[in-house]
Amino acid sequence: MRLDRLRGGEIVAGFGGVVLFGAMFLPWFGNHSPFCVQLEGFPCGHDFNAWEAFGLTDIVLLLAALAGIVTALAATNAKTDTQITSASMTVPVAALGTLLSLYRVLEPPGNLDARVGLFVGLGACAAVTYGSWRAVRNDRPSKVLRQPRRRPRASTG
Repeated sequence: MRLDRLRGGEIVAGFGGVVLFGAMFLPWFGNHSPFCVQLEGFPCGHDFNAWEAFGLTDIVLLLAALAGIVTALAATNAKTDTQITSASMTVPVAALGTLLSLYRVLEPPGNLDARVGLFVGLGACAAVTYGSWRAVRNDRPSKVLRQPRRRPRASTG
């Protein structure tokens, strides 16, 4: 595993994937009960993380997080086609996750309020999308280069 082969796109996609995976355990939505009396140490209401709030969207977000991490790990491979293939498969999954998260920012489920995890997850999903798209562009050639063949000198005799 050679980390010096990572380019900017793979770094952004991998970092976004790790942050997205962690953000799925943060509170994404919550509600405040009007009938609750706030006491010290006892919350009024309930917070929902991504696993509790979503049915199918959490699977798409998990796939986007794992795909971002795999894109970064595949970039440590010597083969350029592995790098490009993993990044190109990550772009549509991460874009779908970004659109689903953006939809939930605009339309929260039920009467729930948005919490910090939703915005962190949206930003991380956008980072995975941008990083994998940038990795597909292959803007900097790989550092793994073939040595040129030496041609025998023509003898003049």
